[in-house]
Amino acid sequence: MTNWFYRQNHQDLGPLPSEQLIALYQAGEITSKTLIRAADSPIWQQLNATDIGRAVGDFVETAETEDGEILTVNPSRVRPLKAGYYTLYAGLALYIAVAATSVMGTLAMQFGMFRSDAGQMSRFMLASAILPPAYAATFILSIFGYCGFVHQAMANLRHLGAREARMKPVMAWLWHFVPLFNLFKPFQAMRQIWFGSHHNAGRAEPPQGVLIAWWVFWIGSVFVVENFDLVFDRFTGDSSLMLYYVGSLGMIASAITLLIIVHRIYQLQSHEQTELTARVFD
Repeated sequence: MTNWFYRQNHQDLGPLPSEQLIALYQAGEITSKTLIRAADSPIWQQLNATDIGRAVGDFVETAETEDGEILTVNPSRVRPLKAGYYTLYAGLALYIAVAATSVMGTLAMQFGMFRSDAGQMSRFMLASAILPPAYAATFILSIFGYCGFVHQAMANLRHLGAREARMKPVMAWLWHFVPLFNLFKPFQAMRQIWFGSHHNAGRAEPPQGVLIAWWVFWIGSVFVVENFDLVFDRFTGDSSLMLYYVGSLGMIASAITLLIIVHRIYQLQSHEQTELTARVFD
């Protein structure tokens, strides 16, 4: 017969036999979230992750991450990725279209492809006025979609007990806004989601090339864009235009590779969701 300690009001109480602990639960004196441990074990767990939880019909599985963090595994809390996925997909697709239009327009101006008539110039001025707010709108849409997508994707993996999902869901996107850490932490988060989604679906070791390409394009293009004014002062003419092309094409390449990544993750976590839930603790 196993005896149990339980923690209440910052005090360790017990040991009690299983029957008495179950009686406390049924009387409402302790809950499914109460920390308990077997007398012969140093590990504290929530009651609903132990044999006591199983006995009272309030049981959820647990899993351990690669860092030793105990996850409460509850497949019923897995949520669809549709909202974040479609928002991000729309934002990125529109951003690619706007950025490509801007690059092609700049190329046309550079090589004198525009006629000098009033109609052509009028259309050019209209495009010049529309492109900046279009850039901003698509970028903001992409940010909202990205944050929602990576948050839910990481949360789903943790609910399913994926050992790779070491990062808290909120930090998976919040690191983007923390200086210095935003140089590597978001890549780590996406890598955990990428590998966890593949492994939970029973797929072979996934390729990392697309992840590396996405992050190299992103960091490189952000550096060029953020420092364009500083660099522009040192370069003129074709040199400054070349920097513009490098930054813009880098952003487009980053958006395309991110589309590939999120689409694959969406497929794994959506179409394979039933199989994932059944397979986690086979």
